[in-house]
Amino acid sequence: MPSLDQDEKTIRLLNLVNEYQELTTIYRQHYINGFLNLSRANFQSEKTKFGKDTWDMRNYDACKIVDIIGESGEFNIIDRRLETPKSEADVDTHNTEMVPDTQLKNRKKQKETSNSTEKSDNTSYKDPILQFGVLTPPQLRTSQEDFDRALRLSVQIVNIQRKIVILTSELENI
Repeated sequence: MPSLDQDEKTIRLLNLVNEYQELTTIYRQHYINGFLNLSRANFQSEKTKFGKDTWDMRNYDACKIVDIIGESGEFNIIDRRLETPKSEADVDTHNTEMVPDTQLKNRKKQKETSNSTEKSDNTSYKDPILQFGVLTPPQLRTSQEDFDRALRLSVQIVNIQRKIVILTSELENI
């Protein structure tokens, strides 16, 4: 006779498989819609085609990164564009030193430290759609939103896959 713990784990496994199937269907639809909207944007634009020929090939840091959260090992997407950049006032107060007796700023020390921290502190992440110009068609923005949703769903799907693997190994050991 199966134990109560085994029954609960089996029910959790079935719920996870159901959620996995639903998310993969939605995930697939977002990718399809993303490519359809991209082709619509290309059709609407007479002069500019949005594809690899018009990409800005300069190196820049990624706006979105996938990170592992805590001990659970779940993946999460971090959008660096939403992080608040440090203001110039914060940077200046950390990079200047006051000479105790004269209350003057040590400008030489400030120049040395500001050059080394300038790139890391003042990095602003721009919306990747701006590489095609400021006035982009609405279909291109919709395409970007669909691909963004598909990316977020793919991370959820991977997390569910990991949970399914853990549950199946636990059920096999019972």
